[in-house]
Amino acid sequence: MSLTDTVNLVYEALLNGNNGDIFVQKSPSATIENIAKSLIKIFRKNNKLKVIGIRHGEKLHEVLISKEEMLRTIIKKDHFIIKPDNQSQNFAKYFTRGQTNLKKINEYNSLNTKELNLNDTLSLLRKQIENEENEF
Repeated sequence: MSLTDTVNLVYEALLNGNNGDIFVQKSPSATIENIAKSLIKIFRKNNKLKVIGIRHGEKLHEVLISKEEMLRTIIKKDHFIIKPDNQSQNFAKYFTRGQTNLKKINEYNSLNTKELNLNDTLSLLRKQIENEENEF
């Protein structure tokens, strides 16, 4: 998220948010490999990358909104609004009714969003660096 994106999302939350709302920006994902390669190009370094594989317990994809949260999420053009869970704590009704629509909804994670390729990652990072240099 750029500084401008962050300010815009906070502004949107201040204008349209309610107590307990969580705002999540829709964003593309990028691999660590593409980020590293892009930074090597941008800073004109000749560092070598060593791919060591996945470490024990390491996550491959980041979950930003769980399946359960998606049930109470409002989808906007550039962001999501997760509404607070204000449901009744009367659990007796779940023994007879339950929630059946969990299978129809997917979580929002780094796997099911657009993944930036090397050129896209390089372009985005260059733009971010230029913007930060111009701000100071």
